[in-house]
Amino acid sequence: MPQKNVQRIPLCLLLIVVWCQGSLAGKSRPDEGWVRTGELGTRPRRVNEAFPLSDQTNEGGWTRYELMSDEFEGVKLDTEKWWPKNPRWLGRQPAYFYPGNVTVSDGKLHLTMRKQEVPEMPKNKGYHTYTSAAVQSKTRVKYGYFEIKCKPMKSHGSSSFWFYNSTPELWTEIDVFEIGGGAPGFEKKYNMNVHVFRTPTEKEHWSVHGAWAAPSDLADDYHVYGLEWDEERIRWYFDGVLVRWIENTHWHQPLTLNFDSETMPKWFGLPKDIDLPSTYSIEYVRAWKKSDADSFVQVSPRDERYFELSNGTPHVPIGLNMIAPWGSDEKEALATMDRWIRNLSENRGNYIRLWLSHNFFDIEHERSGKYDAEKAKRIDAVLEMARRHNVRVKMTIEHFRHFFRDRQSWAAKPIHHVSRGGPAEDIDDFFQGRKSREQFKKKIKWYADRYGSDPVIFAWELWNEMDTVRGKGYMEWTEEMLAELKKHFPGNLVTQSLGSFDNAGKRERYRRVCLMADNDFANVHRYLDLGASLEVCKGPVDVLAADAIRELQNFEPGKPILLAESGAVEPSHTGPFKLYKKDRAGIILHDILFAPFFAGAAGTGQNWHWDHYVAANNLWFQFDRFAEAVRGIDPPAEAFEPIMIDHPRLRIYALKGRHTLLAWCRDRQNTWKTELAEGKPPVVVEGAIISLADVGKELNGAAVDFYDPWSNRWTQVAVKENRVSLPDFTRSIVVKMEY
Repeated sequence: MPQKNVQRIPLCLLLIVVWCQGSLAGKSRPDEGWVRTGELGTRPRRVNEAFPLSDQTNEGGWTRYELMSDEFEGVKLDTEKWWPKNPRWLGRQPAYFYPGNVTVSDGKLHLTMRKQEVPEMPKNKGYHTYTSAAVQSKTRVKYGYFEIKCKPMKSHGSSSFWFYNSTPELWTEIDVFEIGGGAPGFEKKYNMNVHVFRTPTEKEHWSVHGAWAAPSDLADDYHVYGLEWDEERIRWYFDGVLVRWIENTHWHQPLTLNFDSETMPKWFGLPKDIDLPSTYSIEYVRAWKKSDADSFVQVSPRDERYFELSNGTPHVPIGLNMIAPWGSDEKEALATMDRWIRNLSENRGNYIRLWLSHNFFDIEHERSGKYDAEKAKRIDAVLEMARRHNVRVKMTIEHFRHFFRDRQSWAAKPIHHVSRGGPAEDIDDFFQGRKSREQFKKKIKWYADRYGSDPVIFAWELWNEMDTVRGKGYMEWTEEMLAELKKHFPGNLVTQSLGSFDNAGKRERYRRVCLMADNDFANVHRYLDLGASLEVCKGPVDVLAADAIRELQNFEPGKPILLAESGAVEPSHTGPFKLYKKDRAGIILHDILFAPFFAGAAGTGQNWHWDHYVAANNLWFQFDRFAEAVRGIDPPAEAFEPIMIDHPRLRIYALKGRHTLLAWCRDRQNTWKTELAEGKPPVVVEGAIISLADVGKELNGAAVDFYDPWSNRWTQVAVKENRVSLPDFTRSIVVKMEY
């Protein structure tokens, strides 16, 4: 971990402890709840494969969660989703989890137990005589509905379907079932359990077990087993019928999904030779979550540098500024906006930023303090578009910079001056005067009365580039208004932005805003600008973008960071970059999307010129390429550490996580200057080798996936002697290693 992050550790642990205490320790242990006795009664009939067996009409509003769903229709395990073992546990002695016992065939996943010993079995740790099998998800989940169709093994070995996660602060577990299909007295017993091993205030292991007796031996046939897990309750199902529920007092931790077979000598007894090999077969696993559209974006309680949804799904903002539409009339403008949002969504983008104070949306356009509900219908329309296309919106309330000046007429707002009936004598008075402050609070309340805490809203932002207004007292104004936003929008994030970080004088302003307690995440704006005073703003786009993130990381804000505005401009922001017209491949956009995230940001960089550049050059595919590069990645679970890997030809931005190393390799010889200004085509990088000796992980033999975002292709090799040979590529390539 870099030295600059060491001081953050106590704060992180304190936040984790506080969160966990609020979520877990504040509630007593649940009682046994309810467990079915006797027959099931009428079982639901499957008429729709898209939804849980117990909810065929989808009254629960379930959306398929593909990261934990698998029909097992291939010939081998999908290693994008699953480990063929438990990465942190060798098995329950004496049986050893052996990946060779995990197979896929005939449309099923098979976990086999055998009487055998294998060379890698660590006998000094109590493993001997038996091998068993385990499969674990590569992602974690909090809440949802999980269903499998399976036939347990008919032996003393267990067949299990369960969820767990263990961290230094928190270790909890939910057992959907543990079945001893051939163990005397257990053949019909559907064992269900929940465990708490430790919390910040509880150090003793405890559990709440429940069991239901099925009418026939469970290992004789396939049955459907389900778990519904939400913030309030945990429910177990058998063939679509509820058989148990308990109150959810402690299970609010993201967990891995697991299948395994174990020897349980003290419970089921050791397997008999005559019963081995025995196999636990799973026809499918299907997972659902409540619709993401109903979940709010929040700072992740697992790692405060990243976001997740309130339903526990990791959330990486992928998008751009889309401030307002253009058109000859309202209808045409809204149609254009819908087309842009649709194009973004179809390429797996999920984020835009609006200026509510833009002329097209401005509700306060006639006189200060008067709000136009009819004009707000345009905002309503865009939010509905975003909802339909599963895109979140950052709502920027204000952007004006002066009252009357001719320069930057788009930034004038004369109605707030006393001469036009406004509350302020000058800009200083606007920020410092009590009358102006109270009026702005009324505007916040007006928005709150109309929109409330709406999950389609990513965040409320007070002002675009507040320091460009040059009024006294804007920092104190920001602190007061952030608190006001939090009061009125408790479900949404709130934030503030400053002007482009293009000179050293910005550093202290950024520090102060980043560290404001009520500023939920840190924004930074920076452009390729040959008129900037900072030299970094004139060089390669990936360098200026990554450096902007590192500038804010140096403040140790303990919150997510986003490159919230970027792009390329003519010197000193005198217009869009003239070379945009030549950038048909989108190399500037590509660098803005990739570099910040791989430098440790919570999402992509967010380009400004959505109309003159992205839409004009039809570059929407670049968002899809980034989404593909990070598909299946759960940043809060990985606790990524951003590092740079040395290479003479490449700049390698890497994220070293608990189980994944993700790296973006950028050719130093290819930049906007060589390709756009000088007209030199990208040169093929051949025979490049990355040394992983300093990564701090033992990676020999690990599978390595390469993603070429320019051809949209994945390939795979293995690490040898802590070195990786890259396939030939141009411009950039992504490397993904799992360990």
